[in-house]
Amino acid sequence: MGFPAPRVSRSGKFISQISIDSFISSIEGVVLVKGQVDEKAYLGAMDRFNKATISEATIVVLVASEADVAAALKYAQEWDLEVVISCGRHSYCDLRKMKKVEVDVDGMSITAGGGCQAVDLETTLQELGLSVVMGAANDTGIGGLTLGGGSGCLTGQYGLVINNVLSARVVLADGRVLEASKDTNPDLFWGIRGGSNFGVVTEFKYRIHQQGDVFFGPIVFTPDGNG
Repeated sequence: MGFPAPRVSRSGKFISQISIDSFISSIEGVVLVKGQVDEKAYLGAMDRFNKATISEATIVVLVASEADVAAALKYAQEWDLEVVISCGRHSYCDLRKMKKVEVDVDGMSITAGGGCQAVDLETTLQELGLSVVMGAANDTGIGGLTLGGGSGCLTGQYGLVINNVLSARVVLADGRVLEASKDTNPDLFWGIRGGSNFGVVTEFKYRIHQQGDVFFGPIVFTPDGNG
């Protein structure tokens, strides 16, 4: 999670060092405070796919659990801080430590932590002759891709990424962790599919598909017509 600098809330309230120290002690993961950690480590946490839109943060939280996410959201509300979420570092609350992947072959589904990139799912499934709908680039974080709809090479056959989501675990702003699916909290499930302001998704469950051999190669037409 990232709280943009300077160390003052949006309402102009100074964020006390005592509160920061208390927050750090409550987190299982790693907390990086600008100016209080090694600069190389801080800049590494700030790095992202789009180099043109990097905004430095006062506090970066590399969360390790749903409890960390809930604590970070609570702290952000207490101090009126803006929050930015990241999983593939195409943006930055940083979920990269939450990368657990589990495949249910019988149920034809894959469950992935919110910090996964597409490659984490695709590599696991390829070994089983299976596939999941992801984007065209496998270094993309699954969170933003999924919640924004998501289209990729398999979309023509199986639909958008969001059409293949079976359920999700969502940490709400009040710290509650809810399961969202067509049968459980269906309104939340409807909301997150195409919307990203309903909470922090810490886990996705996707439908998977049988995948045979794929042949790929370019077709080139040269100016002289001999391509």
